[in-house]
Amino acid sequence: MIVDRLDDAKAGDGLLVQCAGRVIRAAPGKDLAEAHDYHDPATPILAASLPRRMPGYRALGFTRT
Repeated sequence: MIVDRLDDAKAGDGLLVQCAGRVIRAAPGKDLAEAHDYHDPATPILAASLPRRMPGYRALGFTRT
């Protein structure tokens, strides 16, 4: 699943929770769930967006590697 605008202020944390929830939802035969969140540290607006989403990921049990 590819999602654009997870850091959109109008979407709030609800969109992040909804999308990540789809990834971690239990399903028959599903043993592993991974979420990849790409950002560009060389672009200031993009570099600032991941730290704003991290609390939502942490609340869902994700860790940053």
